[in-house]
Amino acid sequence: MANQSQRTPGRLMFFLLALIVVPAADGESNRSVLNRILEDRMTQSEPSLGEQIEACERIAADRQGPVLDAEKLSSLGAKRHQVVTALAYLHARNQYLCEREMQQEGALKRDVLAHLQAKRGKAGRSNYPTHERFLDEGYRYHRLAGKYRALPLGLRRHLEERVGNVPFNLPRTMENAGYAPLQ
Repeated sequence: MANQSQRTPGRLMFFLLALIVVPAADGESNRSVLNRILEDRMTQSEPSLGEQIEACERIAADRQGPVLDAEKLSSLGAKRHQVVTALAYLHARNQYLCEREMQQEGALKRDVLAHLQAKRGKAGRSNYPTHERFLDEGYRYHRLAGKYRALPLGLRRHLEERVGNVPFNLPRTMENAGYAPLQ
């Protein structure tokens, strides 16, 4: 992932420079050629977002997950619903942190591609089937964030220290903490 973040500024600069160069190109044929090159480059690199999502999901699936001390949680006065809410939020946050860079790059690509296609008279389209997934997850994430911020500060700090910023397996973590799924 570090390698990916090192390449991103170059990609972004390419796209931004292209937006400046395209209108300044002499003649309609040069502009059309540049638009086609940019459009091809955009559509060819789209799978990287899906690959990043899969990589983040693999990290979570492969990771044992944080081990939570039930006695410590009890000493903090944590109730089951508070721990469940906190873990659900931290899980969503860590997934988002893992996928964020590619989501942002994907949003830029979609915008540039829609702009290029509009200039060519094509209907805007997106090969990102996960776009609605991000909107839905964003809504749920912000709802959870509000509930999370209402939890006692001591509980939040304890769980943040235990969980960290890496994606984790939520069901496995819940089981490890003695919070089996409700039936």
